[in-house]
Amino acid sequence: MRQQELNMLDDEQLIWKCVKPIIQKVRGRNPTIKSQVVMQLNNAQRALFVFQVLYGHANEGILSFFNQISYLADRPDIWDALKSAMEFFNDAEMLSIIKKMETAYYGTVEHLEDTIPMDELDGLYADRIPFTLKLVGAFVRHNPAEYMSSFIT
Repeated sequence: MRQQELNMLDDEQLIWKCVKPIIQKVRGRNPTIKSQVVMQLNNAQRALFVFQVLYGHANEGILSFFNQISYLADRPDIWDALKSAMEFFNDAEMLSIIKKMETAYYGTVEHLEDTIPMDELDGLYADRIPFTLKLVGAFVRHNPAEYMSSFIT
């Protein structure tokens, strides 16, 4: 894709264009296949894919996100992947929100003082996601080869 095409797409369209081939490879597949596909990705692609998991599943709120990813969230590595993605994109604010989401998801007694009400968590996420989307879009625009190379066999 040429720079002009990159600039014509909004951030959401650009991100989707990059992750769509990955999603097509993993959607409806067993966990082993999904893991194999994700392991083929470079760090930038993996961070973008994980961001899309968050973005694509949290549009209806954090509780909806929890329900939609419950098949993944029971595996601690999804939370590690979400945090790593935000670290990759240098988004400390979204990283903090993800940590709060993780605490709320598990709701463990020893972390109850760190748990915030779901509506407050929704508000934090809703306030932050437009900035995160812009940040991620900028990463893609400045490093298109990292995100658009043919990486899936």
